[in-house]
Amino acid sequence: MLAGFREITEVDVPEIPKERTLFPGTKNDYWYRIDMPNHSDCTCCIYELDVDGVFDPHFHRLNTEQTILLTPDAKIEVVSETRIYDVAFPNSCFFHKGEKHAVINKSGFKIELLVVWKPKMIGWNAEFVNKNEL
Repeated sequence: MLAGFREITEVDVPEIPKERTLFPGTKNDYWYRIDMPNHSDCTCCIYELDVDGVFDPHFHRLNTEQTILLTPDAKIEVVSETRIYDVAFPNSCFFHKGEKHAVINKSGFKIELLVVWKPKMIGWNAEFVNKNEL
């Protein structure tokens, strides 16, 4: 259910790209790193989620995640192990360390998200949920 009953893409991403780059395993999702001051102890990116796009179920073992909608009129559905809920611009959602979650674009158009992980990551660390775990 976390994946919308789709096959989950396995990706290996050693680093968030500095330039706008296609996210591995997607057809039209792009992302790029936002550099923050060293004292902020966080890692950030802009993620462009395609029309009807789903960011597959995953979790961050060592980091919390805050996802902020940047596109006016944007709407996402958030699916976790414990609940399903909607978030609309200009709001955000928060995930605890280890919390499995997926994000679904319900806007009818491509949207931009600001994603913030804390503490700062070395590269990009996420573990995608194996379909046998669902």
